[in-house]
Amino acid sequence: MKILLDTNAYSHLKRGHRRVAELVRMSEEIFLSAIIIGELLYGFRQGSRIDRNIEELKAFLNNPYVTFVPISFTTAEHYAQIAMSLRTKGRPIPSNDIWGIM
Repeated sequence: MKILLDTNAYSHLKRGHRRVAELVRMSEEIFLSAIIIGELLYGFRQGSRIDRNIEELKAFLNNPYVTFVPISFTTAEHYAQIAMSLRTKGRPIPSNDIWGIM
């Protein structure tokens, strides 16, 4: 199984949420997108453990089972198509949540 962690899932993992930890352990590959990294770094800067949280994130990203997913032109095009489709259907969701779908 391969999974893409969103901001909430990463936060739950770090807080020891049992179900999320189980899914991560069962996964053969874990993905984190540039958008999620940005959201996490923003959140870290609002707290009192900035350096510790950043170091833990870097260590997580250095795990051989974790893949950083950059944003390419193709990815951005998929984002635009999904966002437009949801808007047309009258079911828009927050912009950054769309990046997690891909």
